[in-house]
Amino acid sequence: MTKEQFLKADFDKFLRYTKIQKNPFTFALFVDFASSLLNFYVGSNSISNNEKETAALFLIKCYNEGLPRPMDQEDISTLSELILQSSLLDYALLAPIFEKETN
Repeated sequence: MTKEQFLKADFDKFLRYTKIQKNPFTFALFVDFASSLLNFYVGSNSISNNEKETAALFLIKCYNEGLPRPMDQEDISTLSELILQSSLLDYALLAPIFEKETN
């Protein structure tokens, strides 16, 4: 599985979780999720610190695809900086992506 594939899979799992819980997937929640996810993956050596920006932009692309009015490049850059500057690592926020899915 490529890095983009596992990031997309984690993003999709979290998105499904928010829908099931009927929680809005706001910008603030997305920034917290993306920051925590990327900080977790850097800490576990799944991605390098040098790959973090590319991973952040990929997650933003996934988020942007679901918006009724997609973000412009300035918004994408601002969001990327917020994610990259955050040291947040909220395991409770990441828990849904590690739970086994049941059908």
